[in-house]
Amino acid sequence: MVSTLNKRPDFKEYKPTYIADIQDKIISENQIKNYMLSNPILDEGGNVIDYVNGSDNGGWGVNGHGLSEDARGEILKSMNTANGTIKSSIIEANAMLISSANEAEAAVTVAVVDAESRVQESENALKGIQVQAETDLEIAKMERDVEMEKLEVEREKLDVERYRIDNVDSVNASANVRAADAEHVEAEGEKARDEGRAARYKYNSGSDNYWQGYTNIV
Repeated sequence: MVSTLNKRPDFKEYKPTYIADIQDKIISENQIKNYMLSNPILDEGGNVIDYVNGSDNGGWGVNGHGLSEDARGEILKSMNTANGTIKSSIIEANAMLISSANEAEAAVTVAVVDAESRVQESENALKGIQVQAETDLEIAKMERDVEMEKLEVEREKLDVERYRIDNVDSVNASANVRAADAEHVEAEGEKARDEGRAARYKYNSGSDNYWQGYTNIV
């Protein structure tokens, strides 16, 4: 029996790599810092720029354009809030990305394990069918051998019967023919003796002169 699973699928090629694939997509702390540095919120040290007191690249505190403490506080507060929001959004995005990758990898892993299990079950079932087929074949061979032996016995019986017909029966038939011939000859002899006795009786009684010539009949 030819197996339809003679080439078992290699499930290694289906092994999920989602988690490994997203590693370069996760935003790191250094990427966050570089992003913030590229915007006028952080200085090179990663600190929020105090535009009210001025800065090296020219700020709001230069040339007498100073702001009140309240305005300064509101600006710094907004900048810190924006900075925190950006970081929070990045962290949340990273978490969602990792969670999605984990869920996808788990789902694919379960599917692969299930597929491997089904293939194994199919192979086991196929092996069972093959074993049963081989067993049935052996039983059929044994039954055939038994029938052949029976036929051989019958053939030998026919040979014996044929020999009996060709030899024993023909010999018996010949013997029977010879016996019948002997009985016939004996019967003819008895008949001849009876006729002789009758003739002698007639001769002795003188009732028939014709039989006088048979005086030598015993």
